[in-house]
Amino acid sequence: MKGAKRIVLLFTAVLLSLCLQAQKTPEELADYLFKAMKAENVKAVGTYLCTPEEALLFSKKLGYSYTKDQGDDYKTEQLKLDTAFIDQVNYVLKDGKNQKGIVWNKAELVKIKSGVETYILSSLDESKTADMGPVSVIFKSGTNQFILTFANAFDATGRWRINGESIKLKRYTE
Repeated sequence: MKGAKRIVLLFTAVLLSLCLQAQKTPEELADYLFKAMKAENVKAVGTYLCTPEEALLFSKKLGYSYTKDQGDDYKTEQLKLDTAFIDQVNYVLKDGKNQKGIVWNKAELVKIKSGVETYILSSLDESKTADMGPVSVIFKSGTNQFILTFANAFDATGRWRINGESIKLKRYTE
């Protein structure tokens, strides 16, 4: 019984940690994502992906409706997107290191840019809105600056998340 109690305590600590680190703004989300990329921790980046359930809820908030089967199909497609996104993250980390000379663990945050906008979802009820858009991190590695963009961030049930749409890395000049 001691082992089971220890597992429950550990699980509770992890959940509490996640709740305390819930990202309340797109900028906070971008900061967490950059820290995960800087640590080359693909798994940590993946923790900021919306769950299939969150994606479905957000889609419904945007006005889409689904039968149960359509909702299940939507969730399955979201999982495929997430898998492809994790592959993209791995590619960006490797390409950044091998082709662009980024030393990830020494990268320095320069600034965060949010392209998030508020969209009115109903012409009949302007109080129905959704906030979504890209978030970008501008950072420095060596003498070069780069911009890392996550294509779609949105407020999923009180915390900001990304979906598996895309991640892009390129050199940055102002």
